[in-house]
Amino acid sequence: MLYGLRRGEVLGLSWSDIDFAQGLMRIRQQLVRAGHQLQLGPVKTAAGRRKLPLLGIAREALLTEQAAVKSAASGNSWARHELVFTTRTGNAI
Repeated sequence: MLYGLRRGEVLGLSWSDIDFAQGLMRIRQQLVRAGHQLQLGPVKTAAGRRKLPLLGIAREALLTEQAAVKSAASGNSWARHELVFTTRTGNAI
């Protein structure tokens, strides 16, 4: 809501895209449905690849989510992608 990101961009956001030290969020990939499968892929256009300032309210929400994720064990296929937004079981949304 704060950034106007597309659904696929939000769902494809990885923890490595969040730079708390520099206060930046990088939009580099998106999660898309191809048939009956979810796949990570690049954003649609070069203009879609962008860096956004990490606003205070977003920073606090992400830090809270990161702490919750770290405390939960995750043995799923999406864990290696370190997606920020997942289901309770750690699967891609």
